Amino acid sequence: KFVHERQSLMKNSAYDENWIDELERNIAKYGTIIYKKRISHIGIINSILKEINNKEHFAKNFSLKINDDFLEKNSDIDQNEDLYFSELKHNRKKDFYAGGCTIGPHRSDIMGLNINNNFNLNQLSTGQQKTIVLLIIISQSLYLIKELNLKPIILLDEICSHLDDVNREVILYLINELKVQVFMTGTEKNFFSFLSTKANYCNITQS
Repeated sequence: KFVHERQSLMKNSAYDENWIDELERNIAKYGTIIYKKRISHIGIINSILKEINNKEHFAKNFSLKINDDFLEKNSDIDQNEDLYFSELKHNRKKDFYAGGCTIGPHRSDIMGLNINNNFNLNQLSTGQQKTIVLLIIISQSLYLIKELNLKPIILLDEICSHLDDVNREVILYLINELKVQVFMTGTEKNFFSFLSTKANYCNITQS
């Protein structure tokens, strides 16, 4: 809201300096809160991912990282609201021509890196990337269950496609260990053969 209001205000060459200062103060305030919470939560998810890997020896040794040029140049930005504000003020002309705000958490992306050699996980095969995404979902679910005492309902469509036998077994084993309600779809019943006996199967066929 503040970013859009700032952009609208800058379209008027005679804008009120105090007004835009106030907008940028609010952008810096809330942007800093988002950065701080995001950094903290990614740290939590990375800890859970590491715990899963160490406990089960699944050899999925990777971590998540925020990909954000502004954040990388100012590693303490989550603690430095004034720096954020001054950078916004400095960028007014550039942001006007860019049609938005060129720095801030809305410009961030989250990337996965292999811990051993630091390569980007987007270089992996489709099946390997899917396994990584599913491990992240499972880690977030574990956080909700253990830390917030919430029981998520997990919906996984075509869960087994693009996964080899090893990764399929790893993922389904972990899902089964969550002890929450999970809905999974797949084209082959035998893909799910090692699920808990508590699993209910529904076979859908064309009439």
